[in-house]
Amino acid sequence: MSNPFRILACTALLTAVAGCSTSVSSRPRVGPSSIGIPPWYLRPPTPAGQYVAVATAEARDAEAARQTATVAGRRQLKQQLEANYEELAGKLRTELGAAGSDIVELFLTSSRAVSAELAASVPVKEVAIASTMNPRAYVLIEVRVADAHRALLGKLATPAGMADRFQKTRTFKIISEQLAPAS
Repeated sequence: MSNPFRILACTALLTAVAGCSTSVSSRPRVGPSSIGIPPWYLRPPTPAGQYVAVATAEARDAEAARQTATVAGRRQLKQQLEANYEELAGKLRTELGAAGSDIVELFLTSSRAVSAELAASVPVKEVAIASTMNPRAYVLIEVRVADAHRALLGKLATPAGMADRFQKTRTFKIISEQLAPAS
């Protein structure tokens, strides 16, 4: 082996070894802030008396990503509302038994309608767009429990006689206790 070739080979080997031994601390950190993930997405707020939904979506452009994330957030919010009202309907069913099946059915129908209406109409509280090759949108949607309950009680007041019967139940008392003054 000739002398210049050895020097070139040793130099290449030393460069490769030095490049591999770069410490982890000198590498750039890739974390939420460097890729644009908002802190409220990683740790959604949990305010008392509110339903909170966070969602994300990626698309070819920022507006499509925002719209897709908003739809996903609204779907999540609707599922939360429906799950809460299904639980209350179970309590109502237990309390009233077979004699109250018409009230339970009205409650379920009304709560599903309210869940769908609120989820579709409540404004998005926060939107963040992460600029990557394909933009990623993050959305935060909140609705107050009291607002949902007021809408439900408004729907339940419509059929004559049903509202009076419903107001005598423990489930009505549970809902009423969660009605906080509007702020």
